[in-house]
Amino acid sequence: MAKQTAHTIRELAKAAGLSVGAVSYALRGHPSVSAATIERVRALADELGYRPDPRLTTLMAQIRRSQKPRSQEVLAWIWFCTRDESTTRYNSLIFQGALNRAQQFGFKLEPFWLSDKGMTPQRLHKILRTRGISGVLFSTVLQDEPMTLDWDWSAFAFAIVGMTEWEPVLHRAGHDYYRSLWRSMLALRELGAKRPLYLLDSGMDRRLHQMLSGGFCALHPDPSIAAELCRYLDFQQGWPSARECAKLRPDALLSTTDLTQEFHEKVMQLWPSLKHCLTMNWTPDSVAPGITTRYDLIAGAAVDLVLAQLNRNERGVPTPAKVVLLEGEWREAALPDSTRKSTSKTA
Repeated sequence: MAKQTAHTIRELAKAAGLSVGAVSYALRGHPSVSAATIERVRALADELGYRPDPRLTTLMAQIRRSQKPRSQEVLAWIWFCTRDESTTRYNSLIFQGALNRAQQFGFKLEPFWLSDKGMTPQRLHKILRTRGISGVLFSTVLQDEPMTLDWDWSAFAFAIVGMTEWEPVLHRAGHDYYRSLWRSMLALRELGAKRPLYLLDSGMDRRLHQMLSGGFCALHPDPSIAAELCRYLDFQQGWPSARECAKLRPDALLSTTDLTQEFHEKVMQLWPSLKHCLTMNWTPDSVAPGITTRYDLIAGAAVDLVLAQLNRNERGVPTPAKVVLLEGEWREAALPDSTRKSTSKTA
């Protein structure tokens, strides 16, 4: 095969009538370069077929990580919840996962809260540009409608944590919920379950475009009764009536909710026929086995998506957007509190 012509950054700089440094800054969307110059250099790069050498890019990234710079390059982590809400166990877990991954590559991860008094998307955009921050991660958002911000998207490299839709479509990292459902249903089948009941969060199912409810019906041992045994668990409307519970007669339970001791006792009261319980949202408080989503690793994968764009001098809305889905990990039932205490004392 004929070798394709490779245009160097020096050739691009000569064609643009700029220094190599200025072209490098323009390709990265640095705030010290005007928007007009950034647009002109990027258009010229496309016209000349300029592509950075991937081996050289990797080498330069390694050199930068091995050095001790005066200040670390910053990635922005955007919270859409309040500061108090960002300290919950789940939110702390995903932020720590992203922080650990960023630090592994020599970057600093700094949080910003759009809910802060006086903060607006436009003001945050200006802050990030002024500080020279070009890598942005969006935290999880539990919202049915697509998210969007009134931003100049061309200034940053983005990645989303979670499965909520965004406009425009951006790179994202999330959990492979369908595979978790498949693994859970396979486990129930191996346990001999014939009438498994699925209690799932309606908002989660909507955000996943009914993939969970549809998948359950397709994977159920008896598809003819699957729809009847697939129930949204809406705590605002309360639990099903005793008559409805008796009608279902499930022999096993799969839940998208963490099966804490309190939740487990409640479902066993409603359905004494249950022989097995599994969860697709295992936490250290779970009293039943299941799959943990490992959103700390997912947040780390989102960092990887942003850093890959920065290394390739890519900014703006990607075409096409990449979706990275991480598989969860199986966990057995957590120990009761009393057992935990005695075990820790023994240790």
